[in-house]
Amino acid sequence: MSRWLLPAAVGSLVLLGCDAAPLTASLASRESRDLQAADMVRRAVDDLGLGDASTGRSRIDAAVALLGRDTRARAEVARQLVALGRPDAAERLLLPLLDQKPPATAPPLAWGILAMAAGKKGDRGTEARARARAEEAAQAEIARFGARPTDDQGRAETIRRLLDLADYHALPGVAQHEREIAACREAVAVARQSPIANSRLARALADRGQTP
Repeated sequence: MSRWLLPAAVGSLVLLGCDAAPLTASLASRESRDLQAADMVRRAVDDLGLGDASTGRSRIDAAVALLGRDTRARAEVARQLVALGRPDAAERLLLPLLDQKPPATAPPLAWGILAMAAGKKGDRGTEARARARAEEAAQAEIARFGARPTDDQGRAETIRRLLDLADYHALPGVAQHEREIAACREAVAVARQSPIANSRLARALADRGQTP
């Protein structure tokens, strides 16, 4: 499985090093939900392959619910569906975002996955629309560089957004490596002790052949 398919960093772990112990139970619970959701997606793909669209879609909806029901959850499930060879199901999951009124506010990663799914399906119109929205969202996020939240919740959310941005710039078909690294550096600047932010930056640098 390629690097961009790894689940996005979530929760307070993005901030904490020495204070991680009290979070053990919640992190274990989150990991359990991630695993359950991934299993549901795999089973949904099997159902779809057997022609059981109703059960497959129900499992996909259940996976989204397990991950939190928000746009990030939909994007993560869609990402797994693309990886498992079902871009049609991924597009179906994210396509409603394009037609929401007022326009949906979604991270660039969600739009990027929709564009990738549509491209694999051969739906060039949706692909172009989604790529335009992805770039617009990415530029808006880049414009926020330099913000330094002072509370844990604000830092956690900022790092989540920045690592989603890095993952967007690492997507096949996007591959803007300098922007990927810049987003990772910004995440580390927000919380220098974050193990996930530092690990993501190290991986980005290693993948691009840059020195420590």
